[in-house]
Amino acid sequence: MDSKKNTVSITNRKAFHDYEIIEEHEAGIELFGWEVKSIREGACQLKGSHIVVRSGEMKILDMHVSPYKFAPESDVGTKRERKLFLKKNLLLRLEQKTQETGMTLIPARVYIK
Repeated sequence: MDSKKNTVSITNRKAFHDYEIIEEHEAGIELFGWEVKSIREGACQLKGSHIVVRSGEMKILDMHVSPYKFAPESDVGTKRERKLFLKKNLLLRLEQKTQETGMTLIPARVYIK
């Protein structure tokens, strides 16, 4: 990451403590505009969140993004499912690994690039 003043990195410290990290991968997240603004302000929490594969798509669950203070009222929940963007072959490989016993996908960090 560059040294700009508004770069944000939110880390899931509990994931590093509770799990053995075997592999790390970078993925894009589908966000609304107000969610991007909230994350830039650091109003995001990864504690308790996890990743699942459904219908050939990877989704992050229970990632809490606080509502942006200047955004109009919205029906969208703060803990909604958010789609992750990965290459298809990596998605299939990770899906196979999660079917093994004891393997799970945990988000370790969120940052603005």
